[in-house]
Amino acid sequence: AVSCADAAGAPAAALSARINWARALQFKGDYAGAQLHIEESLVLARQVGDRRVEAITLGQLGILATQRGRYGAARDCYRQALDVARAIGHRSLESGMINNLGETEQQVGNYDAALVLFEDGRRLSAEIGQRVAEAYLLSNMALSAFRRGDAAGSIDWATQAMKLADELQDRDLQAIL
Repeated sequence: AVSCADAAGAPAAALSARINWARALQFKGDYAGAQLHIEESLVLARQVGDRRVEAITLGQLGILATQRGRYGAARDCYRQALDVARAIGHRSLESGMINNLGETEQQVGNYDAALVLFEDGRRLSAEIGQRVAEAYLLSNMALSAFRRGDAAGSIDWATQAMKLADELQDRDLQAIL
């Protein structure tokens, strides 16, 4: 698909195909192959001036770094993606990158920092009507509170997340909670 789109002179289609190929490699555990395709996608996104895809590819590089235990690199990628999302006013991407930053802080044991990020992401998600994202952020807040020893806060946020998951009939989140 990538070579067909390239040959047809359709850079947006080539970019989309390259990202999908990278994600497929990532799911197979071929992180090096995925990294190569995402980096190529980032270069192409910048060449064609697609800032939304630039933010997405930076976020994807952050995910790959996280999966490899490279949390500092993940943070850097997520922050860059967040900056781009804010620059173009893409609030749902902004919310996603804030969540990713929070998850990174959570994974390295910075629960207070994670909670601040999750709370920021939750407020933003509520403002823009992303109720599913809000529910997942509440779930992440509950986990961070639990891990830092705040049982009451954890129960409160988990209860709010469950209520929202029930309203949305989100079976995946219901199973997590």
